[in-house]
Amino acid sequence: GGGGTEAVEAAVEEAVAVATREAAAAGRAEAEAEARRELAQLAAQVSQAEAELAALAPQHAKLSDEAATLKAEEERASAKLQQLYKRETTASQFSSKAARDKALQKEAAKERASLEKKEKQAAALEAQLRTDKSEAGKSEEEAQAARARLAEHRKREDAARKRVAAQRAEHSALTDRRKGLWRKEQQLGESTRGSVAELDKAQRTLQQSMSRSLWEAVRAVERIAAEKKIGGVYGMLIELFDVDEKFFTAVETAAANQLFHVVVDTDETAARMLKELQQANAGRVTFMPLNRLRPQDGPQYPDSEDVIPMVKKLKFEERFKPAFRQIFRKHLIVRDLDVGSRFSKSHDLDCVTLEGDSVNRKGALSGGYTDLRRSRLRAQLDRLRLREALAASEAELAAVVGEGETLDAEVTRVLSDMREAEAEQRKAAADAEQESLELPAAAPSNARRAVDAQKEKALAALRSAAEADRRRLEAIEGELASAFEAELSSGELKQREGLQAEVKRLSQRRVKAERDAAKAEQQRGRLEGDLRDNLQQRQQELQRTLDEQTEEERRASTGGAVDPAAAQQRLAATAAELESAHKGLGEKRVEERRLREELEQAKGKLAAERTAQQEEAKELDKMLARRGVLQSKAQEFADCIRRLGSLPKESFDESRRGGSSP
Repeated sequence: GGGGTEAVEAAVEEAVAVATREAAAAGRAEAEAEARRELAQLAAQVSQAEAELAALAPQHAKLSDEAATLKAEEERASAKLQQLYKRETTASQFSSKAARDKALQKEAAKERASLEKKEKQAAALEAQLRTDKSEAGKSEEEAQAARARLAEHRKREDAARKRVAAQRAEHSALTDRRKGLWRKEQQLGESTRGSVAELDKAQRTLQQSMSRSLWEAVRAVERIAAEKKIGGVYGMLIELFDVDEKFFTAVETAAANQLFHVVVDTDETAARMLKELQQANAGRVTFMPLNRLRPQDGPQYPDSEDVIPMVKKLKFEERFKPAFRQIFRKHLIVRDLDVGSRFSKSHDLDCVTLEGDSVNRKGALSGGYTDLRRSRLRAQLDRLRLREALAASEAELAAVVGEGETLDAEVTRVLSDMREAEAEQRKAAADAEQESLELPAAAPSNARRAVDAQKEKALAALRSAAEADRRRLEAIEGELASAFEAELSSGELKQREGLQAEVKRLSQRRVKAERDAAKAEQQRGRLEGDLRDNLQQRQQELQRTLDEQTEEERRASTGGAVDPAAAQQRLAATAAELESAHKGLGEKRVEERRLREELEQAKGKLAAERTAQQEEAKELDKMLARRGVLQSKAQEFADCIRRLGSLPKESFDESRRGGSSP
C-alpha cells in the first residue's frame, strides 16, 4: 500500500509540475510572439518613415537651395538698388569728387573689416563643422563596431544557452536513467536479501533433517576442500542427482542418511579429507570413493507395470553411476505394500511406495505419516534453485552497479560541460551588458545633430552676410571709380526701375520658396519626432522586453528548469511504475488472501488438535481416577489378607481335594 501511495503522489506531483511549466512556457511563448509581431509592425512603420524622410530630404534640400538662391539674388538686386539710391543722395551731400571719395573710402574700409571678420568667422565655423563631422563619423564607426561586438556577444550567449539547454536535457535524461537504476538496484538488493533469507531457510530445513554433528562435518568438508583447494570432492550424494518431485518421499525413505554421504574421486582423496577432519576435530563423514565402489551387476527387476526400478528414475552424471547403483540398485518403487510384499520375497529387493511405506527383503514393513514440508530433497531442490536465483540476482546487481557507475561518470562529464557552457553564457551576457552600456556614448546623439544643424544655418547666414558685404564693397569700389555727377543718368534711372521690379519679384518668389521649405522642414521634423519619440522608442522598449525574457529564460535554464519533453518521459515512467505497483499490490492481495486461508485452516486444525487434547485429557483423568479406585481396593484387600493371617496347610489340601472331586 505504501509503495502505491508514494507512486500516486509522485505521479500527481510530476503532472502538476509539468502542467505548471507548460503553462508558464506557453505564456512566455505567447508574450514573446505578441512582442515580436508588434516589433515586426514597428519595423515596417520605421522603414516607411525612414523612406518618407529619405524621399523628403532632397525635396527639402531643393527648396532650401532655391530659397537661398532667390534670397542671394534678391540681396544682390537690393544692394545695387541701394547703391543707386545712395549715389542719388550722395550727389547732393558732397560738393566735390574728393569729398565723396573720402567718405566712400571710409565706408569701404568698414565694409572690408566687416567682410574680413565674417569670412574669418565663417572659416572657423566651417572648420569646426568639419571637425564635428569627422568626429561624428568616427563615433558612427565606433558605434557600428560596438553594435557588431554586441551582436557577436549575443550570438555567443545564445549558442551557450542552447548548449546549456541541450546539456541540461541530457543531464535530466541521464538522471532519470540513474534513478531508474537506483530503483532497480534497490529492488535487486531486496530480491537478493530475500533469496539469501530463503536460502538460509532451506539450509536450516536440510540441516534439521540430519544430526548437528553430521551437518557441521559436511560443512567442514566443503570449507576444507575450498580453502586447501583439494580436488575430487564432488559433494553430498543429495547434491548430485535430480528426480521428479513425486518420487521424493520414496527416494528419501530408500536412501535415508546415505543421502549425506560425500562422493569423492579416489580413496586417496577420502583419506586426506579424513585426516583433515581429524586434525580440525570437525566430526565424522562417510565418504564414497568412486574408484573403490564395485556394485554388483543386476539385479533382475520384475517385468510388471506395478513396479519401477528406483535407479532408473534418478538423473545423474555417468561418472557418479557407481555411487548411485551402490545405494539404489536393489530398491523398487511399487504401487502399494501388497505388490511390494510379493516382489520383495520373489526378487529379494527392497520395495517403497510413493507415500514412503516400505517392505524390505527380510519382510519387515515400515510406514506412517510423512511431513512433506520437511523433505530433504525438496530442501535441496530449493537450495539449488535459490543458489541459481541468488547468483543471477548478484550478477544482475553487479551489472546494474557497473552501469550505474558508467552513468555517474557520464553525468559528471555532462555537469562539467554544462558548467563550462554556463560560465561561457554568463561571460557573454556580461560582455553584452557592458557593450550595451557603452553603446549610447559611442553613437551620435540627437542633440549633437541639432547643434550641427544650427551651426550649418549660422554658417549659411555668415556666408550670406559676407556675400552682401562683398557686393556692397564692390558697389562702393565701383562708385569710387565712377565720375562725380550731381544726379543719376537716364540709364541709371532706368536700371533703378528695373531693379525695383526685380527685387519685388524675387521677394515674392523667395517668400514662396521659404514657405515651401518651412513646410517641408515642418513635415520632416514631424516625421523625425514621430520616428524618434514614438516608433524607435517603442521599438527599443520591445527589444528590451525580449532581451529581459531571454535573460529570464537563461536564468531559468541556469537555475534548473526542466525540459517539458523530459518531464513527460519521467511522468510516463512514473505512470508505468504506478501501474506496476498496482499490479504488484493486486498480487500481494491475492497472496494475502491465500495466506489468510491457510492461516484459517491452520487455526481450524489447531482448534481440532486442542479439542482432541482436551478429550484425551478427560479420558486420562478418568483412567487415573479408576486407577486410584483400583489401587485403593487392592490396598484394602491386602489389608484384609494381612488381618486374616496365613491359612493352615489342611485348608489347602481340602481345597485341592474339593477342586479335583467330580
